Amino acid sequence: MSCFIRRPYLAILLLFACLDLRSQTSRCDSIIWNFDVNQFAIDGDNLMADFADKGWTPEFFQTNQIDVTIYGATDCPGSLDHNTKLAGYRALYLRNYFEVSEFPRLTIANTYSIPERNCVRPGQGYNRDDRVTSLKVCWAGASSAVSANNTTVIEKEIKTTVEEVVEPTPVAETPVEPTQEIIATTPAIDSAKVKETRYDIHLDVVPVADSTTRSMAEKKGFILPSKPKKIFTVQSTADFELGEEYIAEGLNFYPGSHHTLPEAKPMLKKLVQTMRERPTLAVEIQGHVCCASKPNEDGLDDETGDFKLSWNRAQFVRDYLIENGIDASRVKYRGLAMTRPLCYPEKTIQDQITNRRVEILVTSE
Repeated sequence: MSCFIRRPYLAILLLFACLDLRSQTSRCDSIIWNFDVNQFAIDGDNLMADFADKGWTPEFFQTNQIDVTIYGATDCPGSLDHNTKLAGYRALYLRNYFEVSEFPRLTIANTYSIPERNCVRPGQGYNRDDRVTSLKVCWAGASSAVSANNTTVIEKEIKTTVEEVVEPTPVAETPVEPTQEIIATTPAIDSAKVKETRYDIHLDVVPVADSTTRSMAEKKGFILPSKPKKIFTVQSTADFELGEEYIAEGLNFYPGSHHTLPEAKPMLKKLVQTMRERPTLAVEIQGHVCCASKPNEDGLDDETGDFKLSWNRAQFVRDYLIENGIDASRVKYRGLAMTRPLCYPEKTIQDQITNRRVEILVTSE
């Protein structure tokens, strides 16, 4: 932008005006999150608290013209293929939050993957400072008191190390209908190698949405629970009841993947144990996805390349049960895309994790 006028005093006034305008349109601030090895998820409560510390309330995102840039990075150990995918997941995980938040004046300017950050010599070890997701927020106007020009070290590195993340499109252009039946004739999927993680478990129910939320969801074709849903946990001792649908606590998935998070392994073992102890029990595994704009839109499975992510998640759990001795006739499966979200609308990353799940329908006792 150039400012020029012949009269000196007017030129001085306009010069200050131009400088002030430039300062208002280039205000930026950043947050960096660090991760444990192979971790990519940011806890939803921590994310909201970090935003609040910066003054980035929902009102801030609603009322300011905002550009966000997201970086995901890894340290050195592991294969380049693994690290590239992991860096992409770290960036994509945060990007998903903004894509479902529907802030009308927010633009996702760029999403970058930086695998093996600062790896300049062979055999470099683990470094938590390089396992990061970084968010840069720039906005126009001076309505916020957030500090400006706080750039991160990552931004200085992207000229030589950045690789563009493949555009994350979590839903299909040609959706799979949730009533479609798929015959399981494909080879069994190998179970992912996951580490067992200890965590607190409790028996609870998912509450029913209020009338306003239910009405909003129904207008778009989403089906919310009509009664509180039961949660089946690793410590559950109550019997499965015929016709009931149970949320398998902790049985959640990586974004764009039919493989479960590490925390899912105790629940998978619990399902095998329960079906062994009750030989007449039969179930239907129901797969679900998050982040869809329409209920029948299924997700893209990054590993198979098809738009049957909810089906593939259900099949993964079914195959795990069969591989561990459960007769195939006792385990059906189907995908429900995002027809039946537990969280609607998805306001946080934790809401997305909750919807990225399977449920267990008891078809025979």
